[in-house]
Amino acid sequence: MSRIKRGVDSYCYHKTIQAGAMDLDAFLDRAKGLGFDSVMLDPAWGGPGPIGDERLARLSGALEARDLYAVPRGTAAEAGFMATDEGREAALAYYADRIRAAAHLGSRIVRVVGAVRDYVMPGWDLPAKLPRDEILTRLVGALRELAVKAEEHRVVLALENHGDLRCEEMLDVLRAVNSPRLEVHLDVAEMIGFFENPLDTIEKLLPHTVTVHLQNMKARKIHGGWDVYVCGPREGWIDLDKVARMIKDQHRDIAVFDSAACQTPEQEAEMVAAYAEYMQEVFR
Repeated sequence: MSRIKRGVDSYCYHKTIQAGAMDLDAFLDRAKGLGFDSVMLDPAWGGPGPIGDERLARLSGALEARDLYAVPRGTAAEAGFMATDEGREAALAYYADRIRAAAHLGSRIVRVVGAVRDYVMPGWDLPAKLPRDEILTRLVGALRELAVKAEEHRVVLALENHGDLRCEEMLDVLRAVNSPRLEVHLDVAEMIGFFENPLDTIEKLLPHTVTVHLQNMKARKIHGGWDVYVCGPREGWIDLDKVARMIKDQHRDIAVFDSAACQTPEQEAEMVAAYAEYMQEVFR
């Protein structure tokens, strides 16, 4: 059986944070108050630039004071592995910074996003024109370099299926990199954009998984297509009760994080509370 950590990703409060209504300490207090034992966050929270020792010492102290475990995360916007040579080098430096932060914080994991998309999201400078095979080849090369850095710090890279990598592509990347320092950060809903059966994808990726983003989705018909959006744990397409059992049946430690992101601070507070209660029930 797995030993499960229950956590919340700071992105669940991104609207609250953007509104200036939640700083780092308030987020950690909220996480602890809701019964979570872990958090996922960007260790650069608090300002731009490199993640210096002073900032890490403050974050480490804040976590220790609340007895919280932290998994540093990179974000998709900065992870331009395959765009240009300059972007690739910047992305490698960005993740090297987070690998060092993870080692400093006593975390063994860094969540990684490859941003392997065939389209450009608004405001993101991502490569829409490169052939997909070339994008994947560049991703593998970058991850091989990061795996060496991760080995130096005894850290695991957790690559997310962030709506950009199909299940078989994820497995192909793992095989190609061929390093014990590369595993999976499994988002249980992101495969919906590829019309993959979530339970099939989860079953294939779970044996490689060290961290999980937990959320559920449902859809409504709109003009020209469908609007897919986050909902409560038992309100969507995915049988999260079955997913929870599948996670617990793994013979490895797994940290599960609420990742349900809403559109207003009020919705965020309600949704995180709902997932906190749910996760306490299913991951006792």
